[in-house]
Amino acid sequence: MKKNITIFTVILFLVIMPSLFASKWGVSFNSCFFFPKSAFLQKEYGSQWMNYQLQVSYLTCPHLSVWAALDYSAKDKLQIVPLSLGASYYWKLSRCLFWTVGGGGSYTYAKVSHLEANKRSFNKKGLGALFKTSLEYRYSSKLFFSFFVDYFYQHFHFYSHRSSCVLLAEEIEKKKNLLNVGGTKIGLGIGTFF
Repeated sequence: MKKNITIFTVILFLVIMPSLFASKWGVSFNSCFFFPKSAFLQKEYGSQWMNYQLQVSYLTCPHLSVWAALDYSAKDKLQIVPLSLGASYYWKLSRCLFWTVGGGGSYTYAKVSHLEANKRSFNKKGLGALFKTSLEYRYSSKLFFSFFVDYFYQHFHFYSHRSSCVLLAEEIEKKKNLLNVGGTKIGLGIGTFF
């Protein structure tokens, strides 16, 4: 009985492995400008800053892929780190050009360090959403380049001013205890399939 299970497992492994690794996996590194939506963040940290992203994707069927991405944005004493999971749909525009549209959820960690008003720091975590579109140019069966636009939606809730910094109190009161750290990302990426 054990021998039959072992043989079945090996055969199943040999049948599944080629489909798992037949250029269905992709990894890309993306660099972009992040344009925060919040007027408060624009005033305090500037209207744009750099964002870096590492994304892993798996092609589940000819036009649909699932992906996971880890982003990092930092400006002065603010850090925003979202981990996103989602799906994208592909349209083939030509032999080498593809258009994708997708979306997913994100779990975001944000940290503000030592604001001048009171030398305090705070950390917040929360759930958000990400909507994305891109044009991919597939240079070869293993290498691709992309131009993308993402919209990142993320609000953090503050239930008391003790959990926030004095500097943010006015902005938080205006937004009914919400601070928006979302915005638009526009950038370029390079990736590989394996």
